[in-house]
Parts: sequence; structure tokens; C-alpha cells
Amino acid sequence: MELEKQIRMEADEILYYKGLLKLLNQFGRAEVTGSYQLQLMCKKDLDIGLVNSNLQPVQFFELGSKIVKLLKPHSVFYRNTRIKAVKNRPTDALYFGVLFKDWKIDLWVISEEWATESQKYIDSIIGKLSKEKKEIILKIKEYYLNSPQYGRSFSSKEVYSSVLDNNIPTIEEFRRVIERK
Repeated sequence: MELEKQIRMEADEILYYKGLLKLLNQFGRAEVTGSYQLQLMCKKDLDIGLVNSNLQPVQFFELGSKIVKLLKPHSVFYRNTRIKAVKNRPTDALYFGVLFKDWKIDLWVISEEWATESQKYIDSIIGKLSKEKKEIILKIKEYYLNSPQYGRSFSSKEVYSSVLDNNIPTIEEFRRVIERK
């Protein structure tokens, strides 16, 4: 739980004190989702949806330029799923993967419909989270934090589903789940 609090404080510094949210809101409605919203952060990773279906790639790159000035990233990756879809990713969207210091920010320009579906998913998790389940999820995520499997063989969604839907209570039992995949 301490790791989650520490990472959340750093995330808040980026979002509020550095002004990333203020900047993003100039281009649409920024919604910080994922483990930040769920209070289940173990990695320095922010998922942000920028709701604005009308934002064009040229405007998105203007935003990208301002993000570069603000955060001084060492890497920025661009994707346009309006042109080429990607499995398990928002369709009809623009994406920047921003890497700076030891942080990764996934910024998606999404439609209102995608934002609504994303929030429904988050709400479904929040509805199942108890203090005990949250502790189990954080233990599993922390255990696999530096594992190459985390993010490749399984994602946070699988951790959430295993604990919340299938009542997996330990790291060892979760290990058996991912080994069966």
C-alpha cells in the first residue's frame, strides 16, 4: 500500500503541479483512468483518455509539442488507429506513448462512447473492490512489477479479473493461473 501512495503522489505532481491535466484540458476533456483511478498503482504508468473525437493529427502533434516542452520526455511514440486498428486498443483514436524519467504515459484521444465504456469497466471493478481484495491485487502487481511477463503474458486486467471474479487469494495461485494460459 505504501508503494501505491508513493507512486500516486508522483503522479499527482505530474498531473497537477507540473500542469499536465491543465494542458490536456485545453484540447478536450482529460480523464485519468486505469490503476490511478482505481488506486491500484504499482508502476509509474498513467492512462489518460482525452475525449475529443474532432481532434485531428496536426492538432494532436501541437499538443505533443507542448507535452515535450512540459515533461521533456526521452521518447514519444505515435499511433493513429483511425488509419490502422490495433487489437484490444481504442478504435478511431490517436495515441502518444510518452516516456520520461521512469514514467510512461499512455495518452489516447478517444470518443465519448469509448470514454463511457472505459468508465463502465472501471466502475465494475470499483464495485467489487474491498480492502482485502485491493491488498491482494497490490501484492500480486508488486510481486510481478519487474517481471517481463507483466504486460506481455498478462496485464493488470487479468490480475483484477483473477482476484475479483475468480477469487484468487494469493500470488502462488495467480502464478498457476498465468502458467495455464
